[in-house]
Amino acid sequence: MKKILTAVLLFGIIAIANAKEKVVFGLENKENFPHYIGVGSQLNKEKPGLTIEILQLVARDLDFDIEFKRMPWKRCLSEMKFGKIDGTFNASFKTKRMEMGEYPMKNGKVNPKKRITTSSYVLYKQKGNPFNWTGSEFENMTGKIGAPFGYSVVDDLKKLGIIADTSPSLENDLKKLNIGRLQAIAEFELTADILIQKNPKYKNNIEKVKTPLKVKPYYVMLSHQFVQQHPELSKKIWDKIEQYRISHAQKLAVKYSD
Repeated sequence: MKKILTAVLLFGIIAIANAKEKVVFGLENKENFPHYIGVGSQLNKEKPGLTIEILQLVARDLDFDIEFKRMPWKRCLSEMKFGKIDGTFNASFKTKRMEMGEYPMKNGKVNPKKRITTSSYVLYKQKGNPFNWTGSEFENMTGKIGAPFGYSVVDDLKKLGIIADTSPSLENDLKKLNIGRLQAIAEFELTADILIQKNPKYKNNIEKVKTPLKVKPYYVMLSHQFVQQHPELSKKIWDKIEQYRISHAQKLAVKYSD
C-alpha cells in the first residue's frame, strides 16, 4: 500500500511539474473581422480570426495553453484590471488604460513594433451628402456622428469637439445612418466595408469618406498581475507577436479574404 501511495504522490508531483502555464485572454463578444470571428461566446472554428491564429502560434512556440473567453469589451478591461483574465486584445493605446493592464513598452513609451495589428477608423455617410472630413476639420456638418460605445474613437471625436451618438453595434449605426438619423458614422474600416458590401440596402445608399479619421496600432494587453508573476514570459509573448505579425499576418489575411 505504501508503495502505491508513494507512486501516486510521485506521479502527481511529476504531473504538476510538467503542467503547462495557461494564459486566459478575454475578447469582445462582437465580431471584429478579420481579427476575431463569430458572436456571443463562440468563435468560428474553421476561421476564428487573424489575431486568434497569431496568438495560437505564439502559445505553441512558447509552450503554454491558451484559452479565450468572450465578454463585452468594458468587462474585458475590468476583468484584466482585477486579474480575473491574463490579458485582452485588440486594444489601442490610451493612457488611462494603463491602470487596467500593461502594454509593451520601450523607454517609457508604448512600443508600436510590438503591435498585433493596425486599423483605420473611417467615416461613412449617405451617398450624395456633402459632409466631409479633410483630415483636420469637418465640412458641411449639420447632423450627428455615430460611433461604437466604449471604443477609443469616441474620445477621438470628443477631442475634435464632437459628442458622438454611441450605440452597441456597427449594425445599429448603419441602420441609423441609412434612414438619416445620423449624418455620419465612425467605424473600423475593414469591418464596416464588409458589412456594407454584403447588404444591398447599405451598399446602394452608403459611401466612405476618403480621408481616414484615425489610423491606429492595436496591442495585446497583459494584466499587471500576470506581468508581475511572469515578466520573462510576458516579454516573450510581445516579442513573438511582433515576429508573427511580420511573418504571418499577410498570409493569414489572404485566408480571410476568401
